[in-house]
Amino acid sequence: GYERVVVSDTAGRYGMPLMPPGEYVVFAEAPGVAGMNRTGLMLRAGQVLTIEFEMSNTAFADAVQVFRLADKYPPDC
Repeated sequence: GYERVVVSDTAGRYGMPLMPPGEYVVFAEAPGVAGMNRTGLMLRAGQVLTIEFEMSNTAFADAVQVFRLADKYPPDC
C-alpha cells in the first residue's frame, strides 16, 4: 500500500510533493499529545491541498503519516 511519513520543521510545517491522486487519510502526532487525523481528503492531479492540525498551544506535529484510502489504516486506527 501507499504510505508516506514526513517530519515537520520547528514551526510545525510539512510538505509532501508529488503525491498520486486519490482519497487520503492523514495522521499527525507529537510527543505528549494525542494523535489526530483527517479523513476523506480527495487529492486531484496538480492540486495543492493544505491540511492543518491544532495539536496544542505548545506542541507541533512532529510526524505526519499519509495513507491512500484504498490502503490499510495503521493498526491503532
